[in-house]
Amino acid sequence: MSIIIDLCKRAFLPWTIFLLSTQELSAQNYEVYRQGAGIIQAKMILPKEKFDFSSIELISRKFIGDFSSKVQLYTLKMGTDWEDLDLYLGRLYSGSRTNEEYEEWILGHGWPKTPVARVIGIKQQAILSYRDSTEMKEKILLGSNDPTLFRIANVDYRLLHFHFVDSGELFSSSYRYHLSFYFRGPSDKSHDNYLNLTKQMARLTGTKNVQILIHGNSWINNDEFPLFYPFVRELTFPCASDCSIGADVFCGESFNKPAHCKRGSMY
Repeated sequence: MSIIIDLCKRAFLPWTIFLLSTQELSAQNYEVYRQGAGIIQAKMILPKEKFDFSSIELISRKFIGDFSSKVQLYTLKMGTDWEDLDLYLGRLYSGSRTNEEYEEWILGHGWPKTPVARVIGIKQQAILSYRDSTEMKEKILLGSNDPTLFRIANVDYRLLHFHFVDSGELFSSSYRYHLSFYFRGPSDKSHDNYLNLTKQMARLTGTKNVQILIHGNSWINNDEFPLFYPFVRELTFPCASDCSIGADVFCGESFNKPAHCKRGSMY
């Protein structure tokens, strides 16, 4: 069940937006749509005319202040259109498609035209990423380091996206929560390097079932990853050979199985 957080303690309906000034932007509602195991995921829609970087930063700082000391992993997704928000930071379709079908779908639809932003935070580090049709901006809002960058034995990995699943109260804590991390990084490093990354991510939250998926670029063809990953400097369309159904490297750790890795897709 979704939880509506009313930041200014007024009886706003979840779908209602009241914008009087830039100063009041930080008092707007966002929707927490998934939480548990030290993780918070929220989303928010704003009018396009108010969706500029300074306004988004104000909202982001309020969100970070609310959760950075309470949970280990948190994200806020913001846009001006629900469909584009799903395209950029969610997933509009589910089911199996070949890489050729994936490429054809992307080329046929085109890049979303409305701006989008995302805060992603890990404990006391948080970064805001913003993308419109012309540029991408990023700004660290908490701490001194980019929380999406991980270095393991001089090898760099960038966290692109995470997918959190809550199977519900009928499941025990060992089975209930599942967390997948999607990284851009090299696929030719040592097995131990990937294992160390997996163990580090598994320690972040209270989730006992963690998956790590590593790919060389930002085009990953499965129903947990966004169709259009927006936070890249250059917006380019992929060809089928650029896409991966799954990942180049897949690792996992669960409550009943220690960290393990393999090269090639899990799908």
